[in-house]
Amino acid sequence: MHQPTSEHLTPSPKPRNWRKLLFWVVLLLFGWIVWSRFAEIDKLIHTLESGQPLWIASAMAVQFLFFVIFSGVYWAAFRTVGVLSRLRDLIELTFAATFVNATISSGGTAGTALYIDDARRRGQSPAQAAAGSVLVVAADYAGYGVLLAVGLITLIRQHSITRIEVISALIMYGLIFAVLAVLSTSVWYPQGLRRLLHGVQRGVNRVGGWVRRPRVVSADWADKNAADFITAGNSLKQNPRSVAQTVTIAFLSHLVQAVVLYLLFLAFKQPITFSFALTLYVMTILFTVVSPTPSGVGVVETIMPAIYVSLGVPLEAGTIINLAFRGISFWLPLLIGFFALRQQTKSSLT
Repeated sequence: MHQPTSEHLTPSPKPRNWRKLLFWVVLLLFGWIVWSRFAEIDKLIHTLESGQPLWIASAMAVQFLFFVIFSGVYWAAFRTVGVLSRLRDLIELTFAATFVNATISSGGTAGTALYIDDARRRGQSPAQAAAGSVLVVAADYAGYGVLLAVGLITLIRQHSITRIEVISALIMYGLIFAVLAVLSTSVWYPQGLRRLLHGVQRGVNRVGGWVRRPRVVSADWADKNAADFITAGNSLKQNPRSVAQTVTIAFLSHLVQAVVLYLLFLAFKQPITFSFALTLYVMTILFTVVSPTPSGVGVVETIMPAIYVSLGVPLEAGTIINLAFRGISFWLPLLIGFFALRQQTKSSLT
């Protein structure tokens, strides 16, 4: 696969005013989140101040490394579908997308729109970028699915697994299976996938009609999503080595973020093994994804301390470490993402 050149990466001169509107909408939502969680943020600041500075700084540095690696997942996926990109540009986009996804409950589609619009502005194919985003989701889920199995086995061996963890894991594996099943169908039975999505579209709109919203899903929803999955599936079939590289990078990104949690245990004088920290990380991500709130805000903070205790971590230490991890992995990237989105908005209007 050829490398990006300046010719391919020349920005489109057409501004996207919707991005400016998106920024202000998200800014208001961000303000509401900060206002509603102000006490938690204040507590987070005091919590980080009580940890050992060297380990806290190390955790922050590794968290930034995680975003670099996760941006590499997009780079590899885009390369697989023929979309040229530069890693340094994708890092800023990843922070901006993190900010958008954390403030808007959209299942990640709002953040994905930033990548697609960026590809359009650079003269790349938006459709191919959308297909690449599908591969990112599939690779991320596949990599996480392996670690989730390891975490569940650890909990079972510790006799610490609970019903809510089992149910949440089943939901998560259901999501993983659904994404991989749709990708497989797009490769081997594309017309069947189109019919399936058209059926979903009709069904959703029929239910919407019962509450006087007959067009919950747009008329072209099925065709657009089918095209994205079919393109992604064909890329998977034609470039298995690139797909394997994408999944490997996604798997590595999860391991790196687990290191952040491990360093925080050291910061608060709770030495543990990395495998123990990995299990707690896996559970944190599980309740972040399987949550009715954006990025698990309020849910992770409530459930995770109980899981820490079930694995033998003192309640006070578990609460502090969980709060610190959420701060470094959620609130800190959210702050950086705010400025990244602002920069993206300025770039799109120049």
